[in-house]
Amino acid sequence: MGRIAAALRSINFIPGDYVTKQGDSGSDMYFILSGKAEVGLITKTLRTATVQAVLPSLMYRLTYLDFHRILDDFNDMRVRMDMLAEEREKVVKLEEMNNK
Repeated sequence: MGRIAAALRSINFIPGDYVTKQGDSGSDMYFILSGKAEVGLITKTLRTATVQAVLPSLMYRLTYLDFHRILDDFNDMRVRMDMLAEEREKVVKLEEMNNK
């Protein structure tokens, strides 16, 4: 946890700022410290929703690159994350097929 905490970067948003937009690359994960606002950190999937700050908000951002640098040192966790990502992709594809 300490390495992840050290990789976080704080970002301030004012009302009306976009945190993420639907269709953008999901390469970062945001943790809301205060305020109101949103996971493509594992697979870099596109954002499925737009998130806009309603109140002044303080968030911490974990980048895809930092996350994977840390994960490289924990192979067992990487294997579990990859399995979860594969399962999630199967669910999404199944949902897409059912909606056609």
